[in-house]
Amino acid sequence: MNSNLPLLAQGLELAMVNDFTDLDLPVYKNEDTIDLAGETMVFEKACQIALQLAAKTHWSNYHTWRYFRNVPKAEAPQHVSRLWDAVYPFATCLGMASQVTTRLRLALLHDKKLSRFAGKVQLVSDTPAACNTEPGRVRYHCITIIQLSDHVIVIDLVAQPTAFKVSLSSAYKCRENLVPFAMSTGRWCYAYLSGPDHRRALVDCASPPANTDEDMSESRSFPFLDIEGGILKGVVDYAWPAANPTMETPLGRMPWRRTINARGTWDYRPTNLFTAYTTLTDGKYLVDTVSVIVDVVGQELQFQLPYADWLARPEHKVVHDRLMMELTTFQRCRNDTLQDAVVTCSLQLGSSNNVLELPAYGLRDPVIKSLGLLDETCAALGLPECEIMKIGLEVANFWKETLDNFTGAPIPMDLTQWLSSVQDLRRPAADEDVDSLRSDHSDVYLDKDLDSECPSRQNEEVLFDEDAYAARFEDLGLDLERCRFDLDYQDSESYFLRPKIM
Repeated sequence: MNSNLPLLAQGLELAMVNDFTDLDLPVYKNEDTIDLAGETMVFEKACQIALQLAAKTHWSNYHTWRYFRNVPKAEAPQHVSRLWDAVYPFATCLGMASQVTTRLRLALLHDKKLSRFAGKVQLVSDTPAACNTEPGRVRYHCITIIQLSDHVIVIDLVAQPTAFKVSLSSAYKCRENLVPFAMSTGRWCYAYLSGPDHRRALVDCASPPANTDEDMSESRSFPFLDIEGGILKGVVDYAWPAANPTMETPLGRMPWRRTINARGTWDYRPTNLFTAYTTLTDGKYLVDTVSVIVDVVGQELQFQLPYADWLARPEHKVVHDRLMMELTTFQRCRNDTLQDAVVTCSLQLGSSNNVLELPAYGLRDPVIKSLGLLDETCAALGLPECEIMKIGLEVANFWKETLDNFTGAPIPMDLTQWLSSVQDLRRPAADEDVDSLRSDHSDVYLDKDLDSECPSRQNEEVLFDEDAYAARFEDLGLDLERCRFDLDYQDSESYFLRPKIM
């Protein structure tokens, strides 16, 4: 363990000495007899369940937005039993922690030697639910913990795929990860603090991820506390507020950029220093592979893909060359910091000069072709097949829906100008981090036929309906049927009662 970590924890204990009482942090009482062997077995089960779920679940706040975007808050309680089923294999930190908490409790309950530990499994957040009452101003992190005699077990699948222990009055640095699209690395750091009257507190002292102890000590979070109402209430108080559209635009409310971070299983061990991976029990490797930013407002998808350990390998030369040839945004990260760990690229779904072209005409053939290539690439790296294609179609449909429902006619003509004005303010959404923005726009309105604004497309057939799309997909050698998805989610047995991982 890094020798500075106990000092970091002790400094935080002094800084928080009044918080233990003011925040009414719970008192921890040790049992009369400490079962060290049992605690070791609990940790082993926690590691097993964490790794199983990490191998099957991708972090995403795009899919919760997609699910909840047309659901009013009053109806959110009706969705608590189906949300994580509906968005599987994607989840936010809340979804991951909810699944870990449920599975770990069940596993301990069914083990006679460990059943008494089941009640110690906690679903916790570093943000009280009362702070999430204003949609668009939500930031939180959720994890699973088990407080034991002299340490706490933490399962945070965002930070790393394995469970870890944090000793009392010390801290633990999680593995180093490449921060998506930031061209830098960072790590989470947790401190388990001892306070007066046997009170304890777990804090995240590196939020956002940091690399220096100074940064960690200055960025500690609110202490992690139980989510009142547990898993079901967590959906209402955390998932729904964070999933709502949060940017005010000339066409109404639209979402901040949404992010997807995926993992994939490889047969070989990565060699690049900045490719984060975990060795699995079968000798394979669970690797952080793809990151995608879905910029709905900007009508753009951005990708970060592993380069040195994947694209640059001889067996992927065809994909590498096609990406370089078809995407002018293809860019290797050759700097000394990342050493060719990743490549970035982006795909504009509509016209960069006229945001009204996408809702009017749908996806152009070259865009559909590029989506197919990116979909194939991301599927090979761990994302479900057709997921990227679905997202492209969803963004196009969102814009068409938005214009169809726009009641503030005439349509403002300065949408592209407005889009450029907020380009620097839009940013990748961190873990459930969303902000609201109001942008001024001029009083120029579109009072003539839309086709006159798109002279290059005047004589083209409007191909947005599903049948027309199917024909275009067939011409391009793609199968639209495989890209269909059902947004009319039906009641289903809860995910937590029906394990998907054997």
